[in-house]
Amino acid sequence: MTGSVHRWSASIMVLMMILHVFHVYLTGEFPRIHLGYRCGFGWHVTGYSLPRDQIGYWAVNIVTDVPEAIPLIGSLLVELLRGSASVGQSTLTLFTVYNTFGLPLLNCFIYVDALSNDT
Repeated sequence: MTGSVHRWSASIMVLMMILHVFHVYLTGEFPRIHLGYRCGFGWHVTGYSLPRDQIGYWAVNIVTDVPEAIPLIGSLLVELLRGSASVGQSTLTLFTVYNTFGLPLLNCFIYVDALSNDT
């Protein structure tokens, strides 16, 4: 039940984000786009792991494989993202923590900074 509510809420959030992007474009405010929009992408990526099904497992597996292409530090980044050498229960738990605590806290800092610098 909780996974279904989360999926529907995430889908509605994506729809609202698309409508907001059109609004920003049509009103000409697009030069002011800041880091908060980029952090929103992290919620979509980490949110895949919340239902803890096969789609979430493979999405996390693919997303955490991407940094491995970075020379010298790629394998270290992959292990830091996963929390272990391979995707498992600890990785899904870690992504849930990122989604629940890490990204909202990061967004709060970004928005407070944006509000304090906005004149």
